[in-house]
Amino acid sequence: MEQLVEERIREFLRRLGPALDSETRLHELFVRQVERPLVKVVLEATAGNQIRAAAILGIHRNTLRKKIAELGLAPKARKRKGRDRMGRRDGRPVILAFGGFDRPGARAC
Repeated sequence: MEQLVEERIREFLRRLGPALDSETRLHELFVRQVERPLVKVVLEATAGNQIRAAAILGIHRNTLRKKIAELGLAPKARKRKGRDRMGRRDGRPVILAFGGFDRPGARAC
């Protein structure tokens, strides 16, 4: 793997050519380019389990969470099934009066 990485770095530097002299953050650039796919692949391998991913990477879970945010790898919010915090299903109000009912179209006695 080291040999492959070394070849890719040499190729990248050749492509930079004279612009290499004006580069001042090459180390940061390379660390970022390697870190993002590494974290992404490990998260995929653990089905998004951040505790397992952090253990595999050898970092604390809070450090991983910080990196996920910094690298733009935060998962998209999923719509949850069931009731929300207000007791509604699928956005409809749930009426719980005098014995309660929660069927659409049900009437109070």
